[in-house]
Amino acid sequence: MSRTQPQKDIQPTHISKLSEHAEETHISPKNRKQNKKQNKKNPIFIVLVGIVLILVLFIYQTYINLQSQVGTDSTAEAGIPAHTKITVVLDWFENTNHIGLFVADALGYFSEENLQFTYTLSSTLAPLQLVAGDQADFGFSYQEELTFARAATSPLPVVAIATVLQHNTSAFATITNADYSFSTPADFAGKRYGGFGSYDLEHATLDGLMSPYGVSVETVEILNVGTTDFFQGITADLYDFSWIFLGWTGVEADMNDVSLSYIELRTINNVFDYYTPVIVTNQDTLEKTPDIVRAFLRSVSRGYRYAHQYPKDATKILAAAVPSLDSEFLALSQDYLVDYYMDENGAWGHMKSIVFSRYTQWLKDKNLLSQQYTDDGAFTNDYLP
Repeated sequence: MSRTQPQKDIQPTHISKLSEHAEETHISPKNRKQNKKQNKKNPIFIVLVGIVLILVLFIYQTYINLQSQVGTDSTAEAGIPAHTKITVVLDWFENTNHIGLFVADALGYFSEENLQFTYTLSSTLAPLQLVAGDQADFGFSYQEELTFARAATSPLPVVAIATVLQHNTSAFATITNADYSFSTPADFAGKRYGGFGSYDLEHATLDGLMSPYGVSVETVEILNVGTTDFFQGITADLYDFSWIFLGWTGVEADMNDVSLSYIELRTINNVFDYYTPVIVTNQDTLEKTPDIVRAFLRSVSRGYRYAHQYPKDATKILAAAVPSLDSEFLALSQDYLVDYYMDENGAWGHMKSIVFSRYTQWLKDKNLLSQQYTDDGAFTNDYLP
């Protein structure tokens, strides 16, 4: 953006100009030609002309570059009307997994794309159901949830368009005590697991972790404790261990000087290093408004890249947007997650087919998916910047 410079005061020069004009009128045409020839041969004159030409070329090139940038960032060509409203449904509640959204909103990335960002929390319906039912444009989900939704008898038309993190940061954990701690999944034997209600998946996952160590999953008592707080459940002796995210519950433990003993799923078998969380949208949205999807992902990608580069500033933005969250805790959580945003090429959001295919095959091997199911269309990187 240019600024108009204030004009300088014009000093009266009519007397000197008249004098110069009077002198010039007495110069003969022959003398004028001689003066011009002298000026052309004058080295200073030549240098000045060169400088002027260089300045003109520089200004022109700068103008071309600015025009190019405007063309790249502008959404006018995409035909997105100003203040186009988009709604994103979050999983769980506002947390550091969503930080890129709040950064993009606060720093005007959505506005630059002519988007008006709003978000909602999932209630009785999961984000996938809300997105599939056109009650939200985008949502947060998980690879395993997405796979089951697409493989259902009545498949949901939902597609993953970006992953927030490149690796699964979840773990089976307990509070360390004098009686026991975890060194391998074999230590789960004889314990009570506090599950969240997906018995078949949880049973298969525990079996996938324990069987390589020669221990049967049947030695674990699997309980459905729903959304019971991890710390309260163990303290109240409702169960012995549960499935947590280290970037949230793990950080909470560190902040409160609670020692955890845990097994990270991805360290046992890379089949469990699937994408969680992922950002999803409706298949119809991809087909009917691809320009909006691209504009949304451009904004969100900038938000997460900013959070990666400036984690402290990003945390302040999230804390200001959601005052109910503890700012110190958010800073520690962001410090944990920051290393998981980018892939090996320094890109955010991109997904690999091998991550989907190996987990899908594992689910088939565990008879949790039909053998006819494929991952075709389950995810796409085509709309990422």
